[in-house]
Amino acid sequence: MAVQTKVSTFNQYQELVAQSCRYLNTRPEPDTALKLSLQLSKVRLSLPDNSTLLLQSESAMPAALRRTEIILLLCRHYYWSEKIQQFALRAGFFSVLCQAMPEQVQNAKWQTYPALLAANILKQIPQSGSLRLVLAGCYPTERKVAYWLQNPLSLILTQAEYLSSQPLPLLQQIGLRIALTKSKYEVALLRQLLSSLGTADNTNLAPNPENFCAASRFSELCDAETKLLEQYLQQQPELAAPVLARASQLNRQQQQINNLHLALNLLGRQQLPFILAEAELHYQLVRLKNPAQALWHQLSTVMAQALALLCTEQQSNAYWQALSLCLCTPLWFSSNSYTSAVLVPQRRGDTANFADSIYSQQSTHTLVSDLLRHYQLSAWQQPVTHWLHGLASQADNKVQALSFAWRSCKVLLLGDYSESLKQSLPPAVANEQDWLTQLAASSSCYCPLTLSL
Repeated sequence: MAVQTKVSTFNQYQELVAQSCRYLNTRPEPDTALKLSLQLSKVRLSLPDNSTLLLQSESAMPAALRRTEIILLLCRHYYWSEKIQQFALRAGFFSVLCQAMPEQVQNAKWQTYPALLAANILKQIPQSGSLRLVLAGCYPTERKVAYWLQNPLSLILTQAEYLSSQPLPLLQQIGLRIALTKSKYEVALLRQLLSSLGTADNTNLAPNPENFCAASRFSELCDAETKLLEQYLQQQPELAAPVLARASQLNRQQQQINNLHLALNLLGRQQLPFILAEAELHYQLVRLKNPAQALWHQLSTVMAQALALLCTEQQSNAYWQALSLCLCTPLWFSSNSYTSAVLVPQRRGDTANFADSIYSQQSTHTLVSDLLRHYQLSAWQQPVTHWLHGLASQADNKVQALSFAWRSCKVLLLGDYSESLKQSLPPAVANEQDWLTQLAASSSCYCPLTLSL
């Protein structure tokens, strides 16, 4: 059976889903279900957003269709790329189509867990490993799966099933789920979703590589008088927090500082630009809701510490962290690493979700160059350009530092020993193992074991 790919209305699409289910109702054909799930996911993504139907109490949308619509809603809530959206929809459609097959409906033990039914059926199709992995990871709370062994895509599928289990409007379903769940993690996720549904504000969209600096107020804040800057930070807690934290580090009594006026006076105007750059960059990247957020942020912290140890420049920690975030920002936008991050649990020694290839793309070079210029780090533009193009020379200390720091981060966080550090030891480093020990200790290096949805 082939699905019509040119569909102009949601009603036509709804009929295609029903038609596919009817076709499989008398034919237990997993291969056909797999092909149909891919075709239906492409058809759905070709149509405009239809989330308003989910909020209407009078909506008569079938439960199976509600499930896939909620999957799409959650994917878009997290700003996931179209590649990830299609994969999630495909998993949802395959689960729906498997339930339509005749002998499966009679098996009572699969009634409550359709995603596990779909994963069980996929055992017959070896080439569908990634899809089966995601489906088999559903219902982690019921199965008492530890947080760090869960993957975000399975959580989305599970949540969509919870929220389509009864013929109620989506807002009521979310409220009901909050009342029933015993998971604080799930409550936080649902409240965030409630907030986004309640405020249909499209003016605060997550950044993308093309407009990353467009909404920045960095230059304006750097030139603002201290009093005006203090007033602005009081209204922006996500930017104020790093400022207070940096001021607390400078406090001789090692006491936590909660007063912005005192913090700004302690820091002084010289350090402030890089603290503001660090705060704004970190906030913008967090807004992308990347499942590997904790891993990428930890990598940027290690990279910053490595550069601080390798370079002779006497700069503040905020300076190195701002520079490191500029260099690591492309990781948050990598489609390949994003796909691997949602399919594979984060663990040390796994390099599948780290794609160096993104740094060979011209768009990445442009993004990094724009960030360095925007955040007053232009002195690093030429060394970074040489590093990205592999033009390091023995006389260029900055390029050597960038290359060695990058390799060191991959060894510590990803267990990637494919490129020996011994072949590129800079003059300041005498021994490879001593260096890695020092870097790990000074950066509090660890592999994040927490989800970041």
